[in-house]
Amino acid sequence: MKALASDIDGTLVFNQQIKKQDRKAIEKYQKEHLFGVCSGRPRCALFDLEKLKLDFYILSSGAEILDKDLNIIQDFPMKKEIVQQIFNEYHQHAQIILQTGNADVFYTTLKEDYNPKLKVISSFKEVEHEIIYGISLIFKDDKTTKKACFEINQKYHEIEGFQNRTLLIL
Repeated sequence: MKALASDIDGTLVFNQQIKKQDRKAIEKYQKEHLFGVCSGRPRCALFDLEKLKLDFYILSSGAEILDKDLNIIQDFPMKKEIVQQIFNEYHQHAQIILQTGNADVFYTTLKEDYNPKLKVISSFKEVEHEIIYGISLIFKDDKTTKKACFEINQKYHEIEGFQNRTLLIL
């Protein structure tokens, strides 16, 4: 095996920490192989991985692939027109999180201020300058999420949405 990738949340990181034995095993593995992460997280949410020296990062559900120095190897941004249409259509009915290439912040319509890297926005104009790798919609219940997922998947053939309870990930 030349390389191994791990998910982050609930696999490598628990309560924002990496177990000491996992860190040691990774360091041992990296003496002869490459080790990285593959996650739905965006670039700006790597705060609990800073102590690891990873060889690669596959982020935003595969939309952004970075080398060990966080340089882009390959990326697959979403079309801004599609993101803007989805944002405008659903921002009154769902809370929205946008994953961008910005390493310092991700954008949201969430009102909670629990994360210093969150920047609350009220319109798409505030992010039109960013490269967008993903959009997540948070609805009030499973039924509404399922309906929105179906609608978006029928309307936009260039993207595919996946439901995770009340979260719709595109």
